[in-house]
Amino acid sequence: MESIVIPLSLFGMILGIVAVSVWGSTQSKKEANETLRRAIDAGQTLDSEAISAIGKPVRSAAQDLRGGIVLVSLAVGLVFAGLLAAGALPFAGKGWDDDAGMGFFVGAMIVGAIGVGQLVAGAVRSDKKGA
Repeated sequence: MESIVIPLSLFGMILGIVAVSVWGSTQSKKEANETLRRAIDAGQTLDSEAISAIGKPVRSAAQDLRGGIVLVSLAVGLVFAGLLAAGALPFAGKGWDDDAGMGFFVGAMIVGAIGVGQLVAGAVRSDKKGA
């Protein structure tokens, strides 16, 4: 019985994450439809552009830049954690092993690349609202 608890909890967690995501998406669509219904009931004329814009999240260039800065900072922290794990820092003493350090470095590269992508996206966007 004990050997099945961990796999079941893993699948339960995945199922819970999917259920919350689907529920949130459904709620968002309900709110958008309610907004459209109220606008139509109020007699407002809505063109196709206004209808498609309702309910879509809007990210500004400042949000892209902020997210990029956070991710690049996290990547720098992961690099230092990898150096610490590998024992490459002078104050680190004996590290755990090189494989642990390499894991941190791979994670830092992935997170850093996403962060740089967000920084570039924020820099090239034409709207500078919220900056």
